[in-house]
Amino acid sequence: MQAKQDLALAELDLKYCRVVSEIDGVVTRRNVNPGNFVQVGQSLMAIRSLKEIWVTANFKETQLAELRIGQRVQLELDMYGGRQKFNGRISGFLMGTGQTLALLPPQNATGNFIKIVQRLPVRIELIDYDPDKVPIFVGVSVVPYVYYREPPTGPDAGRILQPFQKLPEGPPVPTPDSP
Repeated sequence: MQAKQDLALAELDLKYCRVVSEIDGVVTRRNVNPGNFVQVGQSLMAIRSLKEIWVTANFKETQLAELRIGQRVQLELDMYGGRQKFNGRISGFLMGTGQTLALLPPQNATGNFIKIVQRLPVRIELIDYDPDKVPIFVGVSVVPYVYYREPPTGPDAGRILQPFQKLPEGPPVPTPDSP
């Protein structure tokens, strides 16, 4: 009986040794090698998805007046020796400039009141992207061309803001009057 319990415990411990990713992808920042000891919560690696690919384009705030969710975008990359073109659509806008969302935002203390044009991140999802033919790597430069005179298509087409998502509700909190 003791041997069966030891075997069950050993099998359970072995299951804890196997780390499985939630997505299909490619390992990018590997921080661990075979034989290393790891701690709870230690970052082992980053995985880049092969299916959920998007581009974050930083447009000037003066360029955002005509941009809407669902507008067609053509992206050009120079990484393959010539202008490689990809098709996409605007899928959303981040609600803050790169400066305000930065880990260490700049503290300009010059004392003057010069307006600095900010850049706002616009998320562009790729359409009909095949990573096996021409993979796009993280951090490459992309030139986006937005066709703002064409009608927007797809989910939330024509909107400026994404619809608000309702927060998940937990179990009801008991009150002193409830049984």
